[in-house]
Amino acid sequence: MRKKIIILTVFLLTLFFCYPITIPQEPVKWTFYDRNGEILYSEKPFFHRRASSISKQIKEGIITIEDQQFYQYHGVNFPALFRAEKQNIQSGKTVSGASTITMQLAKIFFLENQKHTYWYKIKQIFYALKLELKYSKEELLTLYLNRINLGTGSIGIHSACQRYFSKNCETLSLGELATLVGTIPNPSRFNPLTQPKNSAIRKNLVLKLWKDRKFITNEEYTFWKEQPITLKPSVDGTIHAPHFIFWVRSQVEKHINLNKYSEINVYTTIDKNIHQKALHILKSEIQKNERKNNAHNGAIIAIDHQKNEILSMIGSVDFFNKDIDGSVNITTSKRSTGSVLKPFLYGLAIKNGASPAEEIIDEKNSFAAGFGRYAPTNFHAEEEYGRVRFREALANSYNLSAVNLLQKVGVKPFLLWLNKIDLNIGTPEDLGLAAVLGAGRESLLNITTAYTIFPHEGKYQKPKFMTKVIDEQGKIIKINNLQAVDTKTYHFPLPAHAANWITHALSDNEARWKGFQRGNVLEVDRPAAVKTGTSQAFKDNWVVGYSPQITLGVWVGNARGEPLHTSSGIEGAGTIWNKVFRLLHQNLPEKKFTYHSDRKEIEICRYPYEQNSCTEKVTEFLLPKEIEKMKTSTPPVFSIMFPNNGDIFHRNTELLLKARNIPNLDDLQFYLDGKDVGNHISHLESGKHLIWAQSGEKITNKIEIVVEK
Repeated sequence: MRKKIIILTVFLLTLFFCYPITIPQEPVKWTFYDRNGEILYSEKPFFHRRASSISKQIKEGIITIEDQQFYQYHGVNFPALFRAEKQNIQSGKTVSGASTITMQLAKIFFLENQKHTYWYKIKQIFYALKLELKYSKEELLTLYLNRINLGTGSIGIHSACQRYFSKNCETLSLGELATLVGTIPNPSRFNPLTQPKNSAIRKNLVLKLWKDRKFITNEEYTFWKEQPITLKPSVDGTIHAPHFIFWVRSQVEKHINLNKYSEINVYTTIDKNIHQKALHILKSEIQKNERKNNAHNGAIIAIDHQKNEILSMIGSVDFFNKDIDGSVNITTSKRSTGSVLKPFLYGLAIKNGASPAEEIIDEKNSFAAGFGRYAPTNFHAEEEYGRVRFREALANSYNLSAVNLLQKVGVKPFLLWLNKIDLNIGTPEDLGLAAVLGAGRESLLNITTAYTIFPHEGKYQKPKFMTKVIDEQGKIIKINNLQAVDTKTYHFPLPAHAANWITHALSDNEARWKGFQRGNVLEVDRPAAVKTGTSQAFKDNWVVGYSPQITLGVWVGNARGEPLHTSSGIEGAGTIWNKVFRLLHQNLPEKKFTYHSDRKEIEICRYPYEQNSCTEKVTEFLLPKEIEKMKTSTPPVFSIMFPNNGDIFHRNTELLLKARNIPNLDDLQFYLDGKDVGNHISHLESGKHLIWAQSGEKITNKIEIVVEK
């Protein structure tokens, strides 16, 4: 037995010392193409290989954060490794990796994108020990600093200095260096260009660790903690669609080992010509109205239905304008959603069995919310519309109707259903009934993608953003687990008949005239289904709409969240949406929406309480069972519709009295405590009051209200 152990030990040692390792060559060139093969961007990274070209301050600053005992251990800190493993077992998840700089280098060179298992860790230790045998500490540190990924295509510290600050690393301030060091654990999450808030938090954590570990003084820490970092992004050569390119690149980098290739050619789905024209429209419209609206930024997403591909992604009006945080990709940043989620609520209600012909209550109410009350209002706070049907409420974006409908559907079921179409706006506890009015946050990309379930008749599928990736030899690089390259996976979170109704309602221009003037910018020269959104405090303007061929989402606002000047979605983003929509369709034949469900157009009374005396008819789109239900339902009796029995009001409240199923409108009279008062009352005395109405010989029910002192 002893002899076998000795033989095995000798074999393993021989294998270890004789096993050759070769550092992969550096990726030389990235090139991005549009859908027609035109170059969007071609890049050759910066590399500085000599140890003398990296300052002592940079080396010590990174060692202090990443591996304080870099010079004490030969590649692997086994005590720390065992300690970390014990913590991971106790917590039931990975909370610590205890990787040394040499182990990180082993990952970069040999284990990129491999699954983190015990076998992975064994291989990482093996390669780290081999690297320590082959190279000196200074050589290893130089290799690490020149090969580490610091985000946005920056390979190595010098590349990152140029990319983020347009300067040599020797001139970095402590705050700038802390910003770069902060990106190391997760270049996407802590990217200073695309995630400035996360980057600032991480920068301050690095500064604190530096202070605690005596790398900087307390005075330096205090100063740089409060000092904002100014970015001056730089790119090599001409770049078209930078937000899109850097976003695509980050997706690719997650799934392939970059060290295997000297060239990576990415063929994307966007159209360079359309993208440039759309950007011009966005810039000119923002500049034209920024004084009026105080909106200095905007974003656009366009998705082609036929191939399910992103046609254009514009993350801001100017990537290089630091005054507006132009490098932040608004299309992938979460913003307050406003009313753009309402179609999904109505779609879910219909999916659950509600009929669009049903009435929905658009009246003010106060709901229990946490430790207080939630009292929503319509866009014009003084307005409420009583009992209306689904179509009018959705087309005109009535807030009170949506909140009352959400109360019926349930906040939790609504949010869980949104998760099925990749909309994760928050928790039921945090959002409550305000979830449908903009309390939640989502990105323009995810919302525009979610809207495609309506023209796709209930089918949800993520859009493609590239068609292929090719190496220097012209061979296609296979990318596993990257769904956006091959999006055959889809599901149906919404029945076709529900999606059909949403499209029919949102494309009904006349239904929108109650809240939007005729001939508004949402009306285009071909069929289009459109929805606006305005977030609370007027910080975000949205317009999302679609034709049978393309879905287009537009956002207008400010990256830092400064409020607009009471601008609604139609005023802020509407004109941009209109012009870009026309641009996208200028060479496409006009197509009408097609419906494959059993819904039929029929005329019904606009008001659900006027079945006996119809004053106005509208077109509705109903299933046979919904039509039959309307025919057989018992018509409502002549009764008071507002206020409700038992309602409590303040003394200064003004009330607009309403009744339903009125026999004769010309003969309608309202009575307050026996006195004819018309339909408007104010300055009520404290106490209880009786209200009823009369039309001809018919009298409504009597309701009692209370006016507080």
